[in-house]
Formats: sequence, C-alpha cells, structure tokens
Amino acid sequence: MYSNAILYSSAIFASAILVFNLSEIYTFSNYVRKTVSSGSIRLLLKELSSAAKIDKGNSILTISLLWASMVISWIIFTVASGRISFPGPLYIYLIAGTIVIFSGIIMRRWAMNTLGRLFTHLITIQKGHKIVAKGPYGIVRHPSYLGGLLIIFGFGIAMANPISLALCIMLPIIAYSIRINKEEAVLISYLGSEYKRYMEKVHYKIIPEIW
Repeated sequence: MYSNAILYSSAIFASAILVFNLSEIYTFSNYVRKTVSSGSIRLLLKELSSAAKIDKGNSILTISLLWASMVISWIIFTVASGRISFPGPLYIYLIAGTIVIFSGIIMRRWAMNTLGRLFTHLITIQKGHKIVAKGPYGIVRHPSYLGGLLIIFGFGIAMANPISLALCIMLPIIAYSIRINKEEAVLISYLGSEYKRYMEKVHYKIIPEIW
C-alpha cells in the first residue's frame, strides 16, 4: 500500500514537472509564431538578437541557478534519502510539493497570459512596450517569478530533505534578486518616471507583504 502511494504521488509529481515544461515551450513557440506571422524569420532573429544584447546573459545565469537548485537537491535527496529527511512518509511530501508546483504553474501562466505578447523569457524592451498593472501585476511587480519560486519551492518540499529544501529557497531567491535588479534598471531606463510610479503603487517585487 505504501509503495503504491509512493508510485502514484511520484507520477503526479512527474506530471507537474512535465506540465511546467510544456507551458514554457508553448509560451516561447507562441511568441515565435506570432513574430514570424507578423513579419519574417529575419524579424524574429533581429528581435532575439536585440533582446540578447539587453539581457547580457542574465537569463542564462537565472536558468542555471534555478536548474542547479533542483539538480543538486535531487542528488542530495537520492544520496541522503532515509538518513537526512523530514519525518513521516515520503508520499505526503510528494503530494504537498506537487500541489505547490501546480500553484506556481497557475500563477506563472496567469502572469504570462496577462502580459500576452509583452512576455518574453529574455530581459528586453519591445516596440510599444508599456506597463501592465492589471491582474497579478496589480499585486506584485513580478508575478511570473513568484510562480517560479513556488514551482522550485514545491520541488524542494517533494524531496522531503531539509538541505534540498534550503537550496530550493536560497538559490532561486539569489537568481531572481539578480534578475529583478537588472530588469527594473532596464525598465526604468526606458519608461522612466512611469515605471517609478508603478513601483510606488505596487510596492512588492514578488511576495506580498514580504519582498
């Protein structure tokens, strides 16, 4: 019975990770499709090249830190399983972690859909760039990153290991802190006082009442 619970909860957890990756692929492919349909592949390459110059490798750093937190956490979990772990059955943490992961996916999807064409995985400024202050962007300034934090936090919970969980909290916070500083500097340089007023209106970056 216990082994079945582990099996089923692990399958749900794996499904959550799959859904997250499919969601990200869908968003990027949708961006590519819309850009190509409104212009050409040359326009797409031009936009990506321009974005890369503004981003300056920040997205690579962010993704690297996020994946590092999950990979290292998984290694620690497999090596220290049974010796360093939270009390109780593993499947409880797998289920709890999966719930948090799906919550993060929903939050990130909501943020993506709210921004629409303005959402990109690279830090950049698009033609006609504007501030969106509705939906989740009226609560925190970077709700897609809140979704990302929840996803990796859920991953850490699912490992049922205090070291893994700590890594899944600290590394993403470092990654998003660096990214937000860069992103907001770019937005202020382009939108100026308009973005500063938005910052005054929406005080918190990612977590309401905390950060």
